Amino acid sequence: MNKIILTVLVCCSLGLQAQYKPPFFNTITVDDGLPEANIASSLEDKYGYLWFGTNNGLVRYDGYRLKPYPIMNQDGLPVNPASINNLFEDSKGKIWVFVFLEGIYFYDRAKDIFIKAPLSKEDAGIFKKIRTYDWKEDKQRNSIWMTVFETERGKPALYSFDLESNKLEAYNDLAKGNHFIPSYRTAGISMDASGKTWLITDSLLSYFEPATKSFKPYFVLPDTSGASYFMSVLADPVDADMLWLNISRNKPNQPELINVRKLLKFNTKTKTYSISAPGSKDPLAIPGICFHTFIDSLKRVWLSTDKGVSVYNRQTGGFIHYPVSYQDTLNHTEVITADKDGNIWLAGLNSGLFFLDTK
Repeated sequence: MNKIILTVLVCCSLGLQAQYKPPFFNTITVDDGLPEANIASSLEDKYGYLWFGTNNGLVRYDGYRLKPYPIMNQDGLPVNPASINNLFEDSKGKIWVFVFLEGIYFYDRAKDIFIKAPLSKEDAGIFKKIRTYDWKEDKQRNSIWMTVFETERGKPALYSFDLESNKLEAYNDLAKGNHFIPSYRTAGISMDASGKTWLITDSLLSYFEPATKSFKPYFVLPDTSGASYFMSVLADPVDADMLWLNISRNKPNQPELINVRKLLKFNTKTKTYSISAPGSKDPLAIPGICFHTFIDSLKRVWLSTDKGVSVYNRQTGGFIHYPVSYQDTLNHTEVITADKDGNIWLAGLNSGLFFLDTK
């Protein structure tokens, strides 16, 4: 892939402080070939191509133009609209796509097409009932963990997808025995640098025990944290003992913007933690409500807040903040992907793509 070169515009909507850096932006919109302005998922593959999934199709960006990729159903007809929930590249360089109501597809590089993964009869209909919102590869088990939302029950759940047999195994609050997890409100999963699998369900942090194929309770969110449940878990890509946990004190059915979301930095060896809240004065301070956490392809930890995006500085132990101003003031960054030059591509709801030069 050729180096991405863009003419950029300066966008500084907030007064800059010492820990803030001025962002430089350019945008890609539907006029440039995006299927729609709402980017649901993104990926930089091992060749440097950038992939973007929307609720109306999938495109690949080579630095100059967007190439659409049609998604075909089992009858060879185009899926319309093809709602791309997730994009994922495994450790072997194989790209996987989850298409809402259709199922799992993989990319055949030789044919330059996406092919639907065959499933057993008992599993084939499951994708009419779930929507995925996160994928994590388990290299030790040669499988993918999928965090999903069961649309009929309105509950989060977890599925394991075997990459050899294409078999699915469900973990939820209705399961019996080793497949039971208390996922009544929230669920999220992450793999740490040592290969250990961590799961959050409501206020509980658990780890996966391969011998029993079950999750074992490890840590309960304390009342002193000022939060009532975990929103997400992200294993640090460099420090195998560190987890980044997004926590909130309100119930999930309350309006999102009145949730007080904090960031909890957790040491899995000692069970010690530090909490950063909006407006705090500690070194790990964040500028606003923490909505999402991300890891880019360069192993950097990013936060999405109501003030913009922030990247973790391992040298100082704090964050560098980049103000972001969306046309809709209630919007915030939902997708972050890095290119090989270290620049960031980000998107909010129905905002198109923004290019952030971090240099």
